Amino acid sequence: MSSLPEFDVAVIGAGIMGSFTAYHLAAKKLRVLLIEQFELGHSKGSSHGASRIIRYAYGPNREFTAMMPECYRIWDDVARDTGLQFLSVTGGLLISDIRENIDVWERSMISDGQLCRRLNSVELAREFPSLRFPGCQAIKDEAAGVLNADLALQAVHLRLVAMGVTIRDNDKLVSLNETKENHVDLQTDSGRVYRTDKVVLTVGSWINKLIRPLGSQLPVTVEQVTVNYWRKLSRHSYTSPVVAIFISDPHIYWFPESEHPGYVKVMLHAGCPITDPDTRDGRPSLTQTELVGSFIKEHLPGLESSPSIVESCLYTVSPDGYYVLDCLPGSRNIVVGAGFSGHGFKCAPVVGKILAGLATGSETGYDNKPFRFERVYHKSRM
Repeated sequence: MSSLPEFDVAVIGAGIMGSFTAYHLAAKKLRVLLIEQFELGHSKGSSHGASRIIRYAYGPNREFTAMMPECYRIWDDVARDTGLQFLSVTGGLLISDIRENIDVWERSMISDGQLCRRLNSVELAREFPSLRFPGCQAIKDEAAGVLNADLALQAVHLRLVAMGVTIRDNDKLVSLNETKENHVDLQTDSGRVYRTDKVVLTVGSWINKLIRPLGSQLPVTVEQVTVNYWRKLSRHSYTSPVVAIFISDPHIYWFPESEHPGYVKVMLHAGCPITDPDTRDGRPSLTQTELVGSFIKEHLPGLESSPSIVESCLYTVSPDGYYVLDCLPGSRNIVVGAGFSGHGFKCAPVVGKILAGLATGSETGYDNKPFRFERVYHKSRM
């Protein structure tokens, strides 16, 4: 191998986070390599499917609220540049039976100059007659909507090809080593060997499998999440045109009818811990399915209370629900993006910008302190 690096930055993991990291690096005219262990657009991780919520509203979590204006702009840029329309603005409801929750979310949106409207229980019932939330209030986020995750990821990949990024899929990283020349050598299971200046790891639930041999470990929990679709009782029985989130307990969210005609995606924002993403069984959690079914009986009476279509995905959950975006402790050349905790997809355009900034030492305009490794860092016990 040449002593000179072939690439300025290698990004490991071509889901939405790694793809947007490569996007921002390529925009800096760098030589970028993107490696994916599975085929592009696979369904084994957290970036697949036809629906993700996008919204300005983030309540008290102002670090995420600050990302959203630029996220919307970049999503629009990618759609314009590729001609693929993957974002549908539907409006969104944030519903709670706790007044203080609504107060916090309303103040957050107003202070950021975002369009929102507060609905009392009578107004909520009048505007959305297929929903049953007596005694609850809601905030309507006028800019909220649905991202088609599969199509959005495809669009970013098209942009990467146009920008000159080298993409290698079905090529699993098996080792990475920092050299005394301050480079990083990578080897994949195909036998390929690469040398690069910097590496960004955006491998989702596989993160500890890569950093544990380097002496680090993140206290993230890998969760298998049950994704259920519930049949409408009749063609007109469920007509809610918006995405919605119940921000009390249980934390459940749902979408307009979209990817499966006649069915509505309703799911719990939580999963069941698993030990290894490579051995997940894909079986639904009966306890969580029953919980969502009871919620539907009470609040969404236009749907059957037993699911008809069952799928699964993975969450990688940090202890506090905040992302980890930082250099690996003890390394100047390896950057980690992990712990997106089931709410990362919408923020990926700015997450990629932050990770690209960390890899190149450039300013991004965002405060990275809440996302540093040190707040959750555990030394490996190997």
